[in-house]
Amino acid sequence: MSALAFIAVGYVIAGLAPTGRVALVIGQLTFFPMMFLSGAAMPREIMPEAVRRIGDFLPLTYVVSLLQGLWFGETWDEHLTAVMILGGMLVVGAIVSSRVFRWE
Repeated sequence: MSALAFIAVGYVIAGLAPTGRVALVIGQLTFFPMMFLSGAAMPREIMPEAVRRIGDFLPLTYVVSLLQGLWFGETWDEHLTAVMILGGMLVVGAIVSSRVFRWE
């Protein structure tokens, strides 16, 4: 579900950007800071509290939390917030991208 949610966001970016190069830059400027602030590149436990609070608002943080929880034997029920946020991203991204994406 997390991959589909981020694919939907990618289609929104691709639909709103005027060219493919601009979409690539926007995607990279969005993804790389999110990767480092969410705990995907380095553990959030070693980050300062202010940086962790910023990471709490990023969707990739919920992906990392969900994957880590399932890896260490937690159940899906313990991560319903993450599943709902990613599901919401998927639905909203799919709706918006269906409106703004254009084939050329």
